[in-house]
Amino acid sequence: MNDDRRDLKQSFIDHLDFKEDTHVLRPLGNGGMGTVYLVNRRSLDRLEAIKILAVDDLKSSAELRQRFIREIRMLGSLRHPNIVRVNHCGVFPEGVPYFFMDYVEGTDLRHLITERKSRECLMVCV
Repeated sequence: MNDDRRDLKQSFIDHLDFKEDTHVLRPLGNGGMGTVYLVNRRSLDRLEAIKILAVDDLKSSAELRQRFIREIRMLGSLRHPNIVRVNHCGVFPEGVPYFFMDYVEGTDLRHLITERKSRECLMVCV
């Protein structure tokens, strides 16, 4: 990780610690849209997950930022026992959006697909 990205990541962690009363515990995963971390929301005394938009190139990411915001709004409008709930969203001072969601302990779909039989994975997806 280059110094600029490391400084930006530290800026995010400092912001979460101070403004959101949140302690980042560890990364949970990442993908094309962003990175998800396990966090302790101290004021609520609970574990949550936070998804932060990927920041590889902030200058050319307006479209990615809009897609991420649509994801937040879409997830925030859904209510179903099998869909995590969006609890809070915000934007870092650098203009990078993030959102807090319920943390569900377990594995991810990629792991199930590679480690288990296809039939079991289809049952999970359905």
